[in-house]
Amino acid sequence: MRRWNRVGIALLAFVLFPASACQIMDPVIRRTTTPVPEWVSSPREYTTPVSLFDDFSDPTSGWEIGDYSVGSVGYAEGEYFVRVEDKDVFTWGQQFEYFGDVTIEVTARQASGPENNNTGYGVMCRVNYDAEVGELEGYAFLVSADGYYVITRYVSGNSSNLDGWNVSNAVRQGSGSNQLQVICEGERLLFYLNGVRVAETWDDSFSSGDVALIGTTYESGAAEFRFDNFSLSTP
Repeated sequence: MRRWNRVGIALLAFVLFPASACQIMDPVIRRTTTPVPEWVSSPREYTTPVSLFDDFSDPTSGWEIGDYSVGSVGYAEGEYFVRVEDKDVFTWGQQFEYFGDVTIEVTARQASGPENNNTGYGVMCRVNYDAEVGELEGYAFLVSADGYYVITRYVSGNSSNLDGWNVSNAVRQGSGSNQLQVICEGERLLFYLNGVRVAETWDDSFSSGDVALIGTTYESGAAEFRFDNFSLSTP
């Protein structure tokens, strides 16, 4: 997606409620079916709060590792990487768990990409993905390396922006590291960038699912994103 399209969406569809969300043509999702760890595809009954932390120093800590037709995900140099090979596709790596309400924090950066930094990377919550048909569902909280952010909802592979793309001075552009905090609490979705609350919206499409780290580029050529110090907590 070209920058002018994204700016146009920000100007014409700056909304907080999904009833008014603008439907957009987001990057096509094309992943091959690759064997992944078995995981429970229904909400788990947690009797005590869950607290997880991963600095990605252990490549057997459970995150997705794979090479796909459009990119790859895995561990490298004490970080988690998400790589896309060309524009207008998403690549993401899942944690293979299932949660309801969560608070997620992670350090994220663009390790390589186009000169104009026209990319998107970040966190997903309440992820449901059918590898057989290639349909992604869930909420994506993305920041671009040229200073924008968005909250996007995927339903059966179709996307709608719940808030964004909007420009923000809170974004550290280029290869700068950004501290992302995402809160998925009931119908409420909150997005913090480097300690600044940049977006708040509501949606009731999903109440539970997996978590994931995701990236894309809107320009020709490959791009890679790195993640570190991932933490997750439940109420």
